[in-house]
Amino acid sequence: MGVPDFPKLLLYTKSVFQSLFIRYPFVISTLANVDITKGYKTKQLPGAKEKGRITTHLPIKPTSMALQMETYLSGRMNNVVFFKRAGIYMARSLPATVKLSAATKVWNGNFGIASACGKSLRKLLQPVLPFPKDRRMQILFSGAIAKWLRTADAAIIPAITAIPFVNQFQFNHHTSIAERWKLPLTVEQPAANVITLHIPAFIPTQTITAPAHTVSVTCTIAVARSMLTDAAPTGGHSTTMEIPYTDTLIPAQVMERALPAPAGTVIITAVALRYRLADGQYCSNPAFLPASVIDARYC
Repeated sequence: MGVPDFPKLLLYTKSVFQSLFIRYPFVISTLANVDITKGYKTKQLPGAKEKGRITTHLPIKPTSMALQMETYLSGRMNNVVFFKRAGIYMARSLPATVKLSAATKVWNGNFGIASACGKSLRKLLQPVLPFPKDRRMQILFSGAIAKWLRTADAAIIPAITAIPFVNQFQFNHHTSIAERWKLPLTVEQPAANVITLHIPAFIPTQTITAPAHTVSVTCTIAVARSMLTDAAPTGGHSTTMEIPYTDTLIPAQVMERALPAPAGTVIITAVALRYRLADGQYCSNPAFLPASVIDARYC
């Protein structure tokens, strides 16, 4: 048997892989010392030039959007950003320069303020959050604050008794307090440092929608306060009430809480329901874990 012509074999292998790159953007190459991605802007993972190591070549055209077919990455690598959108992993290149308008710069700053404030408030609202680590909920909550701020100057934004987008926010997208507890809960601020919650008289089996075999409902009420501009928490409070799931009339209640709130404070009042079943366990069905903001104000 003759000695194989390795240079010709290498050229043939290179042509095969080049054709694969045309059809499949992401190809794993074991030929670490052969540049088979000529014509593309590529990024090699650490260890790419070491013999015997498997190298992942990521060909990215300068201004194109690409799908990640096999390799799933997240984050930034030089001028390429890897991300997930609508359940699909994607990659895109960053432009050399980005020109931002004055409004966009203000929006970006306000989004940072909203993210920090949202995080501060969520920590104080832990007692009512059914899924505190839900990333989707976290983003939407901060996004609701950002929508309220938009391009306004956060340092001089006027006081408001019902913050749009934040008021009635659902911490669980499967359900809400308004859907499960058909009762008008109202919050007032009779004095600068006082919050009052009014709960009208109600019959549990007629106003609360519950799963089968419910014997009682645990209602948790939480109030959180945070400064807007620097996200400094200024205090929080939570309380619970056990509601027997019967036909007995529950009298009206007024809950008053002294909560010092200096100017520039966001005050959130949220309510959550948990259903205790006949076996003594709480219902874990997400459809019966309502948690919502019932009042959001800025003073």
